[in-house]
Amino acid sequence: FAFGALLLVNCLCGCPGPINIKQIVELSPSATPSPTPSADPDQVAIMKVIHDNANALNNDKQDNYLATLHEDSPFLREGTSFYTRLRHTYLTRYNILETKIQSQSAADASVSVKRRVTDYSGTVDQEVLYSIAKNQANSWKIKDMVIQSSRNVS
Repeated sequence: FAFGALLLVNCLCGCPGPINIKQIVELSPSATPSPTPSADPDQVAIMKVIHDNANALNNDKQDNYLATLHEDSPFLREGTSFYTRLRHTYLTRYNILETKIQSQSAADASVSVKRRVTDYSGTVDQEVLYSIAKNQANSWKIKDMVIQSSRNVS
């Protein structure tokens, strides 16, 4: 089933370039809202890259999606073929419901995310663990992600 395959490789969105952590971009109504700013600029940037990733997929912005990925990400190595499989259909929507930083150092972070994925076959709530790391330009990017649980909503 195509949706099952989609769930295995699911989620990641983009930003058009380096993240300005002092400014949270206002997003279109159909996009996942930006995270609430915190006092820690790294935490803001970590949360923002997750939201930017989902928004790039929702708005079919491949360049923005790829910009959210760390240069060591297996998703980036697969490039456009992975994006095409992940995007699957213009009707697929990724909505970030909740994010929580599990651990954070100066160079990497682990973030648990609750998200809702909707496409032509229905809606699924997922719990996903993201591995976020600073790249060579010292920007936070998505290195990897693992779907920990998934349940049908409709």
